[in-house]
Amino acid sequence: MNKYIKDLINQEDWLWKDNLLFHAPIREILSAFFFEKSPSRKNEGFYIWKFNQPLYVLKENFTFTFGQRLPNLSGNEFWTKEEIAQDFSNKFREEFPSLIANEDVNQFIDTHIHRHDIRALETRLYSCLLMQDVKNEKKLYDFLLKTINEQKDNPKWVLRIIEEINNFLSLNIASRKNGFDKYIEISASNLGLDNYLDKK
Repeated sequence: MNKYIKDLINQEDWLWKDNLLFHAPIREILSAFFFEKSPSRKNEGFYIWKFNQPLYVLKENFTFTFGQRLPNLSGNEFWTKEEIAQDFSNKFREEFPSLIANEDVNQFIDTHIHRHDIRALETRLYSCLLMQDVKNEKKLYDFLLKTINEQKDNPKWVLRIIEEINNFLSLNIASRKNGFDKYIEISASNLGLDNYLDKK
């Protein structure tokens, strides 16, 4: 990431790693802004993603399931370097409090309670398992299964979600906790952020 962009942000507990600006230390849920290069305009600027990523759902890469591209002041999603220099620091200050609020798992669940796509349902279910919310765990599992069964010719990744969830549900409470701790460590390692985990 260009030094001039890094120098724009001087906010406590926010760090840069390559094209990622993230909140540290990291606990269960990552809060971050990702500066995505455009293949056709790679020297002109970036698309800027604002996103949360629960690390207790095992992933190998950054995912923007719970994120959005931020528009610049003109309403366009592509930010030129000049627009970043002029406007991003204000945009950052506007946007980061809501990201940090969603680091609380219960708040994260409430924020995305109306999402019914498979990835969102998967994450909401794991969130309930993490919080030991037995009542909503059963409802979400049944709804996820119904949603998947209503679709025809599900790809392998969808079938793998159910297989992994069923394996997790077969564990006792202590094993689930250990499993979540392991998932967080592995996800953070996959993203190159394991050194920034909160070890408390």
